[in-house]
Amino acid sequence: MRIHQKRRLLKHFVIASALFIATTAATAWSRDAGNRHSGPPTPPLSPTTQIAELPHVEPVTAKTFEEKVLKFNGPVLVDFYADWCGPCRIQRQVLDGFVKQLKGARIVKVNVDKEPQLARQFDVTALPTLMIFQKGKAVQKQIGLATEKQLQTVFAHYLVKDRQQGTIAAR
Repeated sequence: MRIHQKRRLLKHFVIASALFIATTAATAWSRDAGNRHSGPPTPPLSPTTQIAELPHVEPVTAKTFEEKVLKFNGPVLVDFYADWCGPCRIQRQVLDGFVKQLKGARIVKVNVDKEPQLARQFDVTALPTLMIFQKGKAVQKQIGLATEKQLQTVFAHYLVKDRQQGTIAAR
């Protein structure tokens, strides 16, 4: 097998893997969607809905990143996204349900098309990418879709750790 054939096979494998992961996460999210809250289900996003229109998740820019992320006392989940990214739209709905449950933490979003310097600074090479910051440092990175249960597990760890140190800040 020649090198260009191997590269082509690897490319197809990577694409198929990404599609499988996106489909699996979307299916898991669909199953859990009814359990997120007691209100009516969140309507699906239309292709023209901008991610920035969704409530409860604060947008940040390069100018506000230090103040809203690095200097925040509690853990901060940063969602790196793009408006054109399909999996980012699914992740946004998961985050929108999850943010309502948080006490003492913050979720912010960074549009990588508008803030490419932040994407480069934190080595964001795929979307969606979620990063958890604590005390000004990145402590965890998730590439690809994360379910609400995964977010709860990870954040519970950081919230408990912060509570022991007495540094939970009000949202």
